[in-house]
Amino acid sequence: YAVGMEGGMYFVNDSWFVSDWVVVRDRNGEKGIAGTPRYFVPEYLAKHVTADFDLSAVLEKQLDMKNLTLLICISLWSKL
Repeated sequence: YAVGMEGGMYFVNDSWFVSDWVVVRDRNGEKGIAGTPRYFVPEYLAKHVTADFDLSAVLEKQLDMKNLTLLICISLWSKL
């Protein structure tokens, strides 16, 4: 199997949103694509996002957590 996951923030109608998507390809070349809905990102968080400080880093700082992205990935993969 090959798995690709990506996410991003989007500015729509004066508000920031985040969404994610995944593509899975099996050994026979069959492909599956899925994505999440857009989730609103409050301005008090969005204003801290930069090219060098992504939303995960902002959330880690705001929530005083370490390795938030890793914890989310582990949680998602444990459900498969």
